[in-house]
Amino acid sequence: AGEALVSEMRASFWPAVQEAAEQLCLYPDHDLLAEICLVESRLAEQPLSVRIETLANPAGLKIVEFSDELAPHFDHISREWVEEMFRLEAEDIAMIENPR
Repeated sequence: AGEALVSEMRASFWPAVQEAAEQLCLYPDHDLLAEICLVESRLAEQPLSVRIETLANPAGLKIVEFSDELAPHFDHISREWVEEMFRLEAEDIAMIENPR
């Protein structure tokens, strides 16, 4: 499982880290102190973690805790996904209708 996660990170996460770092270093003028100040200024405007998240997750998707308010959405999404790929069975329905 760990090796699969590392492979996935190399394919999806690290390119976003590299892109975010490269964007911070645009417009080099070969003056190291000016470059450092520019990078610090850009990081103050938007931290590297935010830049990476924006590149790695452009749709802004978030994982949220399940709540009773979200139950109808969970039901709809789960049924749609299962029915698209499989056949909805009694065990599936029981889990979807009683997710807790």
